[in-house]
Amino acid sequence: MIKFLSPHRDGVRCRGGKRQEAKGGKKGIGNREQGTLLLFLCDSVVTLLPTAYCLLPAAYCLSYLLPLPIQLFLMNWRVLGASVCGTSHQKRSQPCQDAWATRIRDDGLLLAAVADGAGSATRSQDGAEWAVQAAIAYLANVALLPLTKSSNCDKEDPEQEDGSDEPDLTQLLQQALEAARTCVIEQAEAAGLPPRECASTLILLVASHEGVAVAQIGDGAAVMIDETGTLTALSQPQQGEYANQTTFLTSEGAIAQAEISIYPIAPQGIALFSDGLQRLALEMPQGTPHERFFSPLFQFIQQDSDEAGANEQLQGFLTSPRVSQRTDDDLTLVLAGAIAPSPSDP
Repeated sequence: MIKFLSPHRDGVRCRGGKRQEAKGGKKGIGNREQGTLLLFLCDSVVTLLPTAYCLLPAAYCLSYLLPLPIQLFLMNWRVLGASVCGTSHQKRSQPCQDAWATRIRDDGLLLAAVADGAGSATRSQDGAEWAVQAAIAYLANVALLPLTKSSNCDKEDPEQEDGSDEPDLTQLLQQALEAARTCVIEQAEAAGLPPRECASTLILLVASHEGVAVAQIGDGAAVMIDETGTLTALSQPQQGEYANQTTFLTSEGAIAQAEISIYPIAPQGIALFSDGLQRLALEMPQGTPHERFFSPLFQFIQQDSDEAGANEQLQGFLTSPRVSQRTDDDLTLVLAGAIAPSPSDP
């Protein structure tokens, strides 16, 4: 099923080709100052430009006069992530069955994935790891259209041919899910196991300074904060017919049931998390992000701190009593913050 949210908060969301009113986001942390980066970069290069170019607006200078490699570094990413074993798993001497992976491509695109292994599956921790690694590897080298490209968002039917030989982002995300599923099944068969023993969920995200795209099978969710401080649930947990039931990557028809959403809205911060954090992070059943949960996290990811120390703090937060006393499941949280490049960056 395909969902699309227009850049206008009161626009329409397309789900399975049907139009319905989009719900607005929720206000989070305050606005950030804008234009500082443009002025800094323009001041840095203006002395290298002919006098005539100095009279052009800063945006024009940056868009047309700077070489492409410099434009690609107008946004960097600070990424943190941690997985911790739930208290219920610790009592049963079970391993953490969650996994996560991230990668920043040479073109500046952020790739992130989170998987939650099925508690009843004997090798689900391996299945989760295989799933995130295979999905990220697939998207690492393929050509991706800009997240504002209309062909990514305007199709009512994602399988409809548009005369182009180049797959759109929706199709590429579906292919990445399929690559992850194939990898898990092949690894399970090589180990002499039925695929269900390596079952896991999977959330896959692609982000740039232009927008965010998310593909999801199963529970867990992704949340974004934009430059206005608005919190948006990028995906919703998929629930089965019964309580605590969900779809897994290895389930029959899993790819067809995947939720794929494209948001052409500039992200300031992104969070992906497994279902262990759902009750703390989302107001269910609506799936609305809790401001009190996310605002400190998005402020934290914007801090210029040592990566190793920051990851330790994130892991400490997940194991703290304020979290562990409210959930006994495995917990995974990946945070990404969009940051301006420092003068020492390429």
